[in-house]
Amino acid sequence: MHFSAYLGHQWRHVLSVLTQRLAPTQAVHRQRGALLIELAVVISLLVLMAGYAVSALNQRHAELRIQALALWMGNVHTAFKAYLNDHGTALGSDPHYRVAGVSQAQQPSVLELKNLGYLRSDFSLAVGHKYQVQLRVWAPSECSPSACAVYGIVWAPAVVTSHHDFAYWRLNTNAAGFIVTLQQPMTISSVLSALTNPPHPDVQPLPVGSLGFVISPDMLGLDYLQVRDRRNPDFQHHVSIAGELRVAEVTHALKGLSLANAVLSGSACTTPGLLGRNIHANTLLICTSHHVWQAMGAMSGGTFTTSASGQCYHPVLGHTPNPYTQRCTCPSGFDSVRIGVGGSTPEDTYLTYACTPVN
Repeated sequence: MHFSAYLGHQWRHVLSVLTQRLAPTQAVHRQRGALLIELAVVISLLVLMAGYAVSALNQRHAELRIQALALWMGNVHTAFKAYLNDHGTALGSDPHYRVAGVSQAQQPSVLELKNLGYLRSDFSLAVGHKYQVQLRVWAPSECSPSACAVYGIVWAPAVVTSHHDFAYWRLNTNAAGFIVTLQQPMTISSVLSALTNPPHPDVQPLPVGSLGFVISPDMLGLDYLQVRDRRNPDFQHHVSIAGELRVAEVTHALKGLSLANAVLSGSACTTPGLLGRNIHANTLLICTSHHVWQAMGAMSGGTFTTSASGQCYHPVLGHTPNPYTQRCTCPSGFDSVRIGVGGSTPEDTYLTYACTPVN
């Protein structure tokens, strides 16, 4: 450190020695040879120190260049992940998928990401132009079209060559950035993982000295769920589903179950086991194996009362049909069981029946 101050000090020392040694005295003439040797040594040291200072300055300049590139590409990496979160599933399953505002959906440019709002409006594009930064999306060749895991890569080709620069890149990307070295040109390597170079037949090989970031499916999984994902989505707001919702195990509701539409007992239904709200009573109906809406429980088939003559009528209660059939009968799949007899004479006898499921 402080090379300029040190050099200045050495030059002042040389001038001081010259002033003293070249004084018009007899001693100066006798020591001229020693002065020349001392001067040569000092100048040699100054040249060496100057060379070291220039080398250190160049190295620091390279470090600042890599630091700036890591910061810039880190922003692009984040924007590209957001792009894949929005379009990754479609890009992985449909190679012809198009994104509005992007000329090639599989190879968006930094400018296109900025125009789509994935980058700030004041984000500078100069670094990308200087280092020819490129972006690419691909899906593994062996995946099925309905379940493709999508990958993305952001890289700057042939930026550095020295081991120091590679190490400084990893330091400034918190080990998330990858490198392509001369020793392993067929590998896109990071601290935690490695990909073959090129990672896909449709992706061009990355030249030695390339720096960048890989976006793998597990990174995208942090932002959205994929088909057959095993994690709990833990939704924090309302969820609307246009079609059917199928649950493999038990459905739990903390507050209740709301059935908006009501159904008619005894009418036809389509899905056995389905629950419905009774349109004529404050009860639940179930779709039986016979595809008929019936009430739930032991007395689920309803009740009715008939007169001795078989009329569905009672002098006090009035009309007494089964609420589920609207007649003095039981629904399909139920048997009538007499549960009450009223009246004082055979002529005014009234019978009450309950409908129980057929065993």
